[in-house]
Amino acid sequence: FSIAISWRWMISIKSTLIVLHDSILPRYRGFLPLVTQLIEKEKELGVSAIIASESYDKGDIIYASKITINYPITIKKAIEKIGSCYIQCLKHILFYIETNKNFECKKQDENIATYSLWRDKEDYFINWNWPVEKILRFIDALGFPYEGAKSFLDDNLVIIDKARISKNVFIHNRDVGKIIFNKESRPIVVCKDGLLEIVQIRNYETKAS
Repeated sequence: FSIAISWRWMISIKSTLIVLHDSILPRYRGFLPLVTQLIEKEKELGVSAIIASESYDKGDIIYASKITINYPITIKKAIEKIGSCYIQCLKHILFYIETNKNFECKKQDENIATYSLWRDKEDYFINWNWPVEKILRFIDALGFPYEGAKSFLDDNLVIIDKARISKNVFIHNRDVGKIIFNKESRPIVVCKDGLLEIVQIRNYETKAS
């Protein structure tokens, strides 16, 4: 047996390949599933152990472990939390291998399958037309170890590392993405249905805060 965790390239081996995937399959097949789940505010995260197949993430499920989370939560914290799910999956796999038992696998239900696409440079930009809570989750989900949520401030490309929801006010001409207030040098940005206070920000080129 071979086991793939957080792999980056196509794997070609002769032994049975077991893949550990960061979602409760068959939902969120594909790329960066944990990031997408946080943006979509999934209340349960998990790891699925599957037999690798020719079509990605479609293999039979050996075992799945899941946890419940609360928001707000950063991607760094989410990665730490699902560590326990990896441990449970590996314990299950190793027990069957060590005792020379056949895995009790189950087919994935294609009727409920969903996918998560890869993210390129453009997919890190904040969409200020989103609800304010989704924007906050987007910022938290794309932080370290990822590149960070991007936007423009005075024509400068910036990375927003931390934000929080601010008390909303009535705005007649609600132009999203504009700064309405500055609170102790922290810009407060107009969103579709609320205001977002930018707590930590840095220049994309210089990395200076």
